[in-house]
Amino acid sequence: MIVLQGFKRLPDNVPPDVEGDGWDRFFSLSLDRGERLEWFGNGIQTYKGTLELRLRIIKYGRHHDAVASALENLAIIDAVITRGADPDHRDGTYTQALIPEGAPEIETEDQTKVVAVAKYGCVYRIGSEFK
Repeated sequence: MIVLQGFKRLPDNVPPDVEGDGWDRFFSLSLDRGERLEWFGNGIQTYKGTLELRLRIIKYGRHHDAVASALENLAIIDAVITRGADPDHRDGTYTQALIPEGAPEIETEDQTKVVAVAKYGCVYRIGSEFK
């Protein structure tokens, strides 16, 4: 097997612990519906849900530091998704806030891979007007 270096997003509905096509790092994002907040008006409804970021690291050639690598890579992704650049290029149309919920956790560790998960409180809004 040839190990390709870099991140690849998993297709929808594929869990991160399924063996992939050779990439050493896979990630997936999922957001539950959450609960509706009492902030609404002008055809907009606001919700707070939980965004889960899962990262799978293949242990190929790095059995001794795979957990540290997974946590370090989650820290890198965290810095990207929770902070803007200068100038800030994020679109605030839907996502209003991402709030880290504690430290990342190791969800799975076996002979071939490590799967780590980070959770965020996500405040988002949707349009509720029908045209």
